[in-house]
Amino acid sequence: VASSISIKETKELRKISALKKERDKIQKEKNSYILENNLKEAYVSLKKESALTSKINSSELENKKTDKTVTLEDIARVIHEKTEIPVYEILKEKIDTIEKLEKELIENIIGQDKAIAELIKATKKTKLGYNTPHVKSYLFVGPTGVGKTNLATAYAKFLNGKKNLIRLDMSEYATEASITKIIGSSPGYVGYDDNNTVLTKVKEKPTAVILLDEVDKASPSVLNLLYQILDEGELTDAKNNKVNLKNNIIIMTSNLGFEESKVGFSKEQTQSLESSLKQKLPLPLLNRIDSVIPFNALTEKDITNIIKRQLKKLEKKYPTLKLSNTITTEIIKESKYQEYGARKIAKIIESKLENQIIDKKIKEEKLEI
Repeated sequence: VASSISIKETKELRKISALKKERDKIQKEKNSYILENNLKEAYVSLKKESALTSKINSSELENKKTDKTVTLEDIARVIHEKTEIPVYEILKEKIDTIEKLEKELIENIIGQDKAIAELIKATKKTKLGYNTPHVKSYLFVGPTGVGKTNLATAYAKFLNGKKNLIRLDMSEYATEASITKIIGSSPGYVGYDDNNTVLTKVKEKPTAVILLDEVDKASPSVLNLLYQILDEGELTDAKNNKVNLKNNIIIMTSNLGFEESKVGFSKEQTQSLESSLKQKLPLPLLNRIDSVIPFNALTEKDITNIIKRQLKKLEKKYPTLKLSNTITTEIIKESKYQEYGARKIAKIIESKLENQIIDKKIKEEKLEI
């Protein structure tokens, strides 16, 4: 009996091995299609790969003959409860997940459909299983107040959950000594036992999106550390511990090339943009960035839509509020959007409208502005 069971198990293991070889072949075909940007055929290969993986998992579970089978749903639920990462996405079709991501980003980020399309194009390669050996990285460049940081935070929230975002203002890393904020202090120096470093946060959130706002303001030493991360996928801290960042995504933002521009990105600006980036950022670092994504300046139509969205939130907060027909035009003029983008809109609404609303509520007057 024992020998017959052993023979049966051996046959089953051979069957599983053959399935795995077939899956490896399909994976290579899929990666080739992705490199050729033939996403339609890549998706067909992905479906074949998923079917084979499911068959392999079923065969392995049957071969083990365990009393209780731990399902993918069980694993997803536990990870979700512990980390708040929306891992239930792994139970859905990956293409559907990407399409949902694109739809949500377009709905939330106004006036940057082209930038979103570029980001989604890069994300598809990752979701379809084409993994590069280095850390995924993107550089968002464009005028101030056009949605670079908002897109990065919305993207991070959808992929990994709102708590899995590490955001750094790189103007705070402008001195050479600021590298200690990232890797810690050397032995014998003040702060050696301080665990509140960037690498500590990464160890606590190994799948987080790392947002580096205004990366061009960082010191050369900090930029050198960033190059090491993008090149090697890891960094050694002051205590000689290696921290793996290969599961993180790094998004950088910058106004380089747009400091004096009020038009936004155009074909004529391509050379100027590249020149500005090369003047401020090391070429080896630029060469390690997966994608440089330009953002447009916001038009009056974009600003109008942003204001209307903000006013709807205000009306929802104060149901009896009645706003005049000219209020949007007044905010547009005051926002100076050609210079500041959408940056001042929230502050204007707070000071110009919400403060008035609060005063009227205190005086028990009608909420008409």
